[in-house]
Amino acid sequence: MPAVNESQNHIKYIIVKQSRPEKRDESFGYIISNEEFQTQVRGVYNSYVVYSESFSNMHFLKDINIKNNLIIITITIITFWGYLLFLKSPYFEIVSYWSQENPLKFVLYLFLFKIIGTIWPPLTGGLVTLGAIPFIGWINAYLIDFAGSIVAGIIDYHLGKKYGVWVLNKLFDRGVVDRILKIKVRKNREIETVFLYRVILGSTILEGIYYGSGVIGVTFRNFIIASVLSHMAFGIPQFYIVNNIMSMQNLLFSGILMILGIWLLIKLKNRHFDVLK
Repeated sequence: MPAVNESQNHIKYIIVKQSRPEKRDESFGYIISNEEFQTQVRGVYNSYVVYSESFSNMHFLKDINIKNNLIIITITIITFWGYLLFLKSPYFEIVSYWSQENPLKFVLYLFLFKIIGTIWPPLTGGLVTLGAIPFIGWINAYLIDFAGSIVAGIIDYHLGKKYGVWVLNKLFDRGVVDRILKIKVRKNREIETVFLYRVILGSTILEGIYYGSGVIGVTFRNFIIASVLSHMAFGIPQFYIVNNIMSMQNLLFSGILMILGIWLLIKLKNRHFDVLK
Protein backbone atom coordinates (compact mmCIF):
# COMPACT_ATOMS: atom_id res chain seq x y z
CA MET A 1 0.00 0.00 0.00
CA PRO A 2 1.59 3.32 -1.03
CA ALA A 3 2.44 5.79 1.67
CA VAL A 4 0.50 9.04 1.86
CA ASN A 5 0.76 12.19 3.92
CA GLU A 6 -1.02 12.47 7.28
CA SER A 7 -3.31 15.32 6.27
CA GLN A 8 -6.78 16.10 7.57
CA ASN A 9 -8.18 14.14 4.61
CA HIS A 10 -6.55 10.92 5.71
CA ILE A 11 -7.48 8.47 8.40
CA LYS A 12 -5.27 6.43 10.67
CA TYR A 13 -6.64 3.04 11.65
CA ILE A 14 -5.50 -0.05 13.49
CA ILE A 15 -6.57 -3.55 12.58
CA VAL A 16 -6.95 -6.35 15.11
CA LYS A 17 -7.39 -9.87 13.81
CA GLN A 18 -10.77 -11.16 14.96
CA SER A 19 -10.49 -14.82 13.97
CA ARG A 20 -7.62 -15.49 16.40
CA PRO A 21 -8.34 -13.95 19.83
CA GLU A 22 -4.93 -14.98 21.12
CA LYS A 23 -3.40 -12.58 18.57
CA ARG A 24 -5.56 -9.57 19.46
CA ASP A 25 -2.53 -7.71 20.78
CA GLU A 26 -0.80 -7.92 17.38
CA SER A 27 -2.25 -4.79 15.82
CA PHE A 28 -0.86 -2.60 13.07
CA GLY A 29 -1.83 0.53 11.20
CA TYR A 30 -1.73 2.36 7.90
CA ILE A 31 -2.37 5.86 6.71
CA ILE A 32 -4.80 5.86 3.80
CA SER A 33 -7.02 8.33 2.03
CA ASN A 34 -10.47 9.00 3.40
CA GLU A 35 -12.03 7.76 0.15
CA GLU A 36 -10.08 4.51 0.28
CA PHE A 37 -11.13 3.98 3.89
CA GLN A 38 -14.79 4.47 3.05
CA THR A 39 -14.71 2.02 0.14
CA GLN A 40 -12.30 -0.68 1.34
CA VAL A 41 -11.84 -1.02 5.08
CA ARG A 42 -14.81 0.51 6.87
CA GLY A 43 -16.23 -1.84 9.52
CA VAL A 44 -15.04 -5.42 9.16
CA TYR A 45 -12.56 -6.12 6.39
CA ASN A 46 -11.04 -9.52 5.58
CA SER A 47 -11.86 -10.92 9.06
CA TYR A 48 -10.23 -7.94 10.73
CA VAL A 49 -11.92 -5.40 12.98
CA VAL A 50 -11.12 -1.83 11.99
CA TYR A 51 -10.97 1.12 14.38
CA SER A 52 -10.48 4.52 12.78
CA GLU A 53 -9.21 7.84 14.01
CA SER A 54 -9.53 10.95 11.90
CA PHE A 55 -6.53 13.26 12.11
CA SER A 56 -8.82 16.24 11.60
CA ASN A 57 -10.67 15.28 14.80
CA MET A 58 -7.62 14.99 17.06
CA HIS A 59 -8.09 18.39 18.71
CA PHE A 60 -11.79 17.67 19.18
CA LEU A 61 -11.01 14.31 20.80
CA LYS A 62 -8.44 15.97 23.07
CA ASP A 63 -11.06 18.46 24.23
CA ILE A 64 -13.50 15.64 24.92
CA ASN A 65 -10.89 13.72 26.93
CA ILE A 66 -10.07 16.77 29.05
CA LYS A 67 -13.77 17.30 29.64
CA ASN A 68 -14.23 13.68 30.74
CA ASN A 69 -11.33 13.96 33.20
CA LEU A 70 -12.77 17.13 34.70
CA ILE A 71 -16.17 15.48 35.04
CA ILE A 72 -14.71 12.46 36.87
CA ILE A 73 -12.59 14.62 39.20
CA THR A 74 -15.51 16.95 39.90
CA ILE A 75 -17.89 14.10 40.70
CA THR A 76 -15.33 12.54 43.06
CA ILE A 77 -14.71 15.80 44.93
CA ILE A 78 -18.42 16.59 45.20
CA THR A 79 -19.16 13.07 46.44
CA PHE A 80 -16.46 13.22 49.12
CA TRP A 81 -17.43 16.72 50.24
CA GLY A 82 -21.10 15.77 50.35
CA TYR A 83 -20.33 12.73 52.47
CA LEU A 84 -18.43 14.80 55.02
CA LEU A 85 -21.42 17.11 55.32
CA PHE A 86 -23.72 14.12 55.57
CA LEU A 87 -21.79 12.68 58.53
CA LYS A 88 -22.47 15.88 60.47
CA SER A 89 -26.11 16.19 59.47
CA PRO A 90 -29.22 14.75 61.19
CA TYR A 91 -29.77 12.60 58.10
CA PHE A 92 -26.91 10.37 59.18
CA GLU A 93 -28.98 8.99 62.07
CA ILE A 94 -31.96 8.54 59.76
CA VAL A 95 -29.96 6.51 57.25
CA SER A 96 -28.31 4.55 60.03
CA TYR A 97 -31.71 3.62 61.47
CA TRP A 98 -33.11 2.75 58.03
CA SER A 99 -30.12 0.55 57.17
CA GLN A 100 -30.59 -1.39 60.39
CA GLU A 101 -34.30 -1.82 59.77
CA ASN A 102 -33.86 -2.71 56.07
CA PRO A 103 -30.48 -4.46 55.83
CA LEU A 104 -31.28 -6.46 52.68
CA LYS A 105 -32.45 -3.40 50.74
CA PHE A 106 -29.43 -1.42 51.90
CA VAL A 107 -27.04 -4.15 50.81
CA LEU A 108 -28.82 -4.52 47.46
CA TYR A 109 -28.60 -0.77 46.76
CA LEU A 110 -24.89 -0.74 47.56
CA PHE A 111 -24.28 -3.81 45.41
CA LEU A 112 -26.12 -2.39 42.39
CA PHE A 113 -24.48 1.02 42.71
CA LYS A 114 -21.04 -0.61 42.84
CA ILE A 115 -21.80 -2.55 39.65
CA ILE A 116 -23.09 0.53 37.81
CA GLY A 117 -20.17 2.64 39.03
CA THR A 118 -17.64 0.09 37.78
CA ILE A 119 -19.29 -0.24 34.37
CA TRP A 120 -19.64 3.53 33.91
CA PRO A 121 -16.47 5.20 35.30
CA PRO A 122 -17.90 8.69 36.09
CA LEU A 123 -19.87 7.14 38.96
CA THR A 124 -17.72 6.44 42.00
CA GLY A 125 -19.09 3.15 43.30
CA GLY A 126 -16.07 2.58 45.51
CA LEU A 127 -16.68 5.74 47.52
CA VAL A 128 -20.25 4.64 48.23
CA THR A 129 -19.22 1.28 49.66
CA LEU A 130 -16.49 2.96 51.70
CA GLY A 131 -19.11 5.40 52.93
CA ALA A 132 -21.24 2.50 54.15
CA ILE A 133 -18.61 1.43 56.70
CA PRO A 134 -20.21 3.35 59.63
CA PHE A 135 -23.53 1.60 58.98
CA ILE A 136 -22.56 -2.04 58.35
CA GLY A 137 -18.91 -2.30 59.37
CA TRP A 138 -15.83 -2.46 57.17
CA ILE A 139 -15.90 -6.22 56.60
CA ASN A 140 -19.47 -6.24 55.29
CA ALA A 141 -18.82 -3.11 53.23
CA TYR A 142 -15.76 -4.74 51.71
CA LEU A 143 -17.62 -7.96 50.85
CA ILE A 144 -20.29 -5.93 49.02
CA ASP A 145 -17.61 -3.97 47.19
CA PHE A 146 -15.84 -7.22 46.29
CA ALA A 147 -18.99 -8.89 44.93
CA GLY A 148 -20.07 -5.82 42.95
CA SER A 149 -16.59 -5.29 41.54
CA ILE A 150 -16.25 -8.88 40.32
CA VAL A 151 -19.72 -8.94 38.73
CA ALA A 152 -19.08 -5.59 37.03
CA GLY A 153 -15.61 -6.77 36.01
CA ILE A 154 -17.11 -9.74 34.19
CA ILE A 155 -19.46 -7.41 32.32
CA ASP A 156 -16.61 -4.99 31.51
CA TYR A 157 -14.41 -7.84 30.30
CA HIS A 158 -17.01 -9.15 27.86
CA LEU A 159 -17.85 -5.65 26.61
CA GLY A 160 -14.15 -5.01 25.99
CA LYS A 161 -13.76 -8.34 24.23
CA LYS A 162 -16.78 -7.71 22.01
CA TYR A 163 -16.36 -4.03 21.14
CA GLY A 164 -12.58 -3.62 21.44
CA VAL A 165 -10.93 -0.22 21.25
CA TRP A 166 -14.24 1.46 20.46
CA VAL A 167 -15.57 1.01 24.00
CA LEU A 168 -12.27 2.20 25.51
CA ASN A 169 -12.40 5.41 23.49
CA LYS A 170 -15.97 5.98 24.64
CA LEU A 171 -15.16 5.69 28.34
CA PHE A 172 -11.54 6.74 28.86
CA ASP A 173 -9.18 9.51 27.83
CA ARG A 174 -6.49 9.06 25.23
CA GLY A 175 -3.72 8.49 27.77
CA VAL A 176 -5.54 5.63 29.49
CA VAL A 177 -6.39 3.98 26.17
CA ASP A 178 -2.80 4.23 24.97
CA ARG A 179 -1.50 2.65 28.18
CA ILE A 180 -3.94 -0.23 27.91
CA LEU A 181 -3.08 -0.90 24.27
CA LYS A 182 0.64 -0.94 25.11
CA ILE A 183 0.21 -3.82 27.55
CA LYS A 184 1.89 -6.98 26.31
CA VAL A 185 0.75 -10.09 28.13
CA ARG A 186 2.50 -13.43 27.84
CA LYS A 187 0.14 -16.38 27.96
CA ASN A 188 1.96 -17.90 30.92
CA ARG A 189 1.93 -14.62 32.86
CA GLU A 190 -1.61 -13.33 32.39
CA ILE A 191 -2.61 -13.73 36.04
CA GLU A 192 0.53 -11.98 37.27
CA THR A 193 0.18 -9.10 34.81
CA VAL A 194 -3.51 -8.41 35.45
CA PHE A 195 -2.94 -8.78 39.21
CA LEU A 196 -0.15 -6.21 39.29
CA TYR A 197 -1.97 -3.74 37.06
CA ARG A 198 -5.11 -4.11 39.16
CA VAL A 199 -3.22 -3.49 42.41
CA ILE A 200 -1.15 -0.59 41.09
CA LEU A 201 -3.93 1.17 39.19
CA GLY A 202 -6.93 -0.07 41.15
CA SER A 203 -7.59 3.27 42.79
CA THR A 204 -7.49 5.22 39.52
CA ILE A 205 -8.55 3.27 36.43
CA LEU A 206 -9.96 0.02 37.77
CA GLU A 207 -12.55 -0.04 34.98
CA GLY A 208 -9.81 0.40 32.40
CA ILE A 209 -8.10 -2.78 33.61
CA TYR A 210 -11.36 -4.71 33.41
CA TYR A 211 -12.28 -3.48 29.93
CA GLY A 212 -8.69 -3.67 28.75
CA SER A 213 -8.31 -7.32 29.73
CA GLY A 214 -11.06 -8.20 27.29
CA VAL A 215 -9.64 -5.95 24.58
CA ILE A 216 -6.11 -7.39 24.67
CA GLY A 217 -7.32 -10.99 24.81
CA VAL A 218 -6.60 -12.14 28.37
CA THR A 219 -8.34 -15.49 28.92
CA PHE A 220 -11.48 -15.26 31.06
CA ARG A 221 -10.26 -17.81 33.60
CA ASN A 222 -7.02 -15.96 34.26
CA PHE A 223 -8.85 -12.65 34.34
CA ILE A 224 -11.19 -13.86 37.09
CA ILE A 225 -8.38 -15.34 39.19
CA ALA A 226 -6.29 -12.17 38.94
CA SER A 227 -9.27 -9.92 39.66
CA VAL A 228 -10.24 -11.84 42.80
CA LEU A 229 -6.71 -11.98 44.20
CA SER A 230 -5.89 -8.35 43.38
CA HIS A 231 -9.15 -7.05 44.85
CA MET A 232 -8.35 -8.80 48.12
CA ALA A 233 -4.75 -7.52 48.13
CA PHE A 234 -5.81 -3.91 47.54
CA GLY A 235 -9.32 -3.76 48.98
CA ILE A 236 -8.89 -5.34 52.42
CA PRO A 237 -6.14 -2.93 53.58
CA GLN A 238 -8.03 -0.01 52.03
CA PHE A 239 -11.29 -0.70 53.88
CA TYR A 240 -9.45 -1.50 57.10
CA ILE A 241 -7.53 1.79 57.03
CA VAL A 242 -10.62 3.86 56.15
CA ASN A 243 -12.51 2.22 59.02
CA ASN A 244 -9.74 3.14 61.46
CA ILE A 245 -9.71 6.73 60.20
CA MET A 246 -13.49 7.05 60.55
CA SER A 247 -13.48 5.56 64.04
CA MET A 248 -10.27 7.39 65.03
CA GLN A 249 -8.68 4.12 66.16
CA ASN A 250 -5.29 2.53 65.44
CA LEU A 251 -4.27 5.66 63.54
CA LEU A 252 -0.53 5.12 64.00
CA PHE A 253 -0.68 1.56 62.71
CA SER A 254 -2.94 2.63 59.84
CA GLY A 255 -0.53 5.41 58.91
CA ILE A 256 2.42 3.02 58.87
CA LEU A 257 0.43 0.52 56.81
CA MET A 258 -0.55 3.25 54.35
CA ILE A 259 3.04 4.46 53.93
CA LEU A 260 4.28 0.91 53.38
CA GLY A 261 1.52 0.30 50.84
CA ILE A 262 2.34 3.45 48.88
CA TRP A 263 6.05 2.59 48.94
CA LEU A 264 5.32 -0.92 47.67
CA LEU A 265 3.11 0.37 44.85
CA ILE A 266 5.82 2.80 43.74
CA LYS A 267 8.44 0.05 43.78
CA LEU A 268 6.23 -2.30 41.77
CA LYS A 269 5.42 0.41 39.26
CA ASN A 270 9.06 1.40 38.72
CA ARG A 271 10.19 -2.21 38.51
CA HIS A 272 7.56 -3.74 36.25
CA PHE A 273 5.77 -1.07 34.23
CA ASP A 274 7.74 1.29 32.04
CA VAL A 275 4.54 1.81 30.04
CA LEU A 276 3.03 3.70 32.96
CA LYS A 277 5.70 6.37 33.01
